[in-house]
Amino acid sequence: MVDLALEHGVFDGDKIVLRRKDCDEVAAELRQTLKLLERAKCKGGITVVVAGDCQITTYNTGSFARSASKK
Repeated sequence: MVDLALEHGVFDGDKIVLRRKDCDEVAAELRQTLKLLERAKCKGGITVVVAGDCQITTYNTGSFARSASKK
């Protein structure tokens, strides 16, 4: 729990306080992340193609057909 306070708490003088409000905000962010993870899982995963810092395309991991890419 100390790590949670250090990561998500707010400075109050010489201490860091993890308030109930902070806990609610972190929990809401985690619920949103879990929702996105479930969507990605249902698609078989997500693949992002990059070149340097540029995103080229994305596709569902399970949808890639190697035989079609060799033609």
